[in-house]
Amino acid sequence: MSHGSSFFSFLAGAVTGAALLILAKSEKGQEIVKEGKAAVMNGLDKVEDALKRKKAEFTGEAEDQEAE
Repeated sequence: MSHGSSFFSFLAGAVTGAALLILAKSEKGQEIVKEGKAAVMNGLDKVEDALKRKKAEFTGEAEDQEAE
């Protein structure tokens, strides 16, 4: 990558970071962060439930095979 491209990439990253920081400090930004956290936690709960179901299915199948 040339020197000019590296500088442009750095500058674009810095501007994006500053914009996100300003947004995060605003009331609307706080609301977006709170909604994002809730969505992530909901998704993690769903993944956890799915993993528990798969583990129960797998454990049940293993027990069934041992009984045979």
